[in-house]
Amino acid sequence: MATGVTGTTYTDTGLTNGTTYYYVVTAVNSAGESGNSPVASATPAGSTTTSSLVVQYKLSNNNADDNQIYATFNIKNTGTTAVSLNNLKLRYYLTKDTTSASLNYWVDYAQVGTSAVSGAFGTISPAKTTADTYLELSFSSAAGSIAAGGQSGEIQVRIAKSDWSNFSESNDYSFDGTKSSFADWNKVTLYNSGSLAWGIEP
Repeated sequence: MATGVTGTTYTDTGLTNGTTYYYVVTAVNSAGESGNSPVASATPAGSTTTSSLVVQYKLSNNNADDNQIYATFNIKNTGTTAVSLNNLKLRYYLTKDTTSASLNYWVDYAQVGTSAVSGAFGTISPAKTTADTYLELSFSSAAGSIAAGGQSGEIQVRIAKSDWSNFSESNDYSFDGTKSSFADWNKVTLYNSGSLAWGIEP
């Protein structure tokens, strides 16, 4: 419980990711204390991982309003031991902008072998304002490992709707039209054997 707050904002620290916290507010003046406000809740979801894996992202096409989503990834291993790509799953988050058309994806190029990369779409429930869907990339054993201090090399993907209608990517969680060259990007998540190893989920 916080007391003596004189401003209109308050930051609650030391919370646990994934745990829902509930808040009520009262006001105090010379006449006494008010009743409780309606209950508000919040669930922190920030990443506190200390993984040695880093995901980088860039765009070859930054048009946010055409009929395809383009994204290129690179996974870096800053640790001291090799990491098997077969244990990793990478997620790119988007709004599908449709209720009638299905989504398709293509792996246009992967340095580890295009045929060694596969994908599947997942639904976020409940949907977020900036993400209701994600594309999850997986790697077969043929992709090999990322050596200590090494990287996966480029993984280029495209997403399109089955009716080829346009997307509106500007509100997509993982989209950043300014990234024309590789940069660390925590709005793409990476999981190692099912545990979050990089990024912040929407």
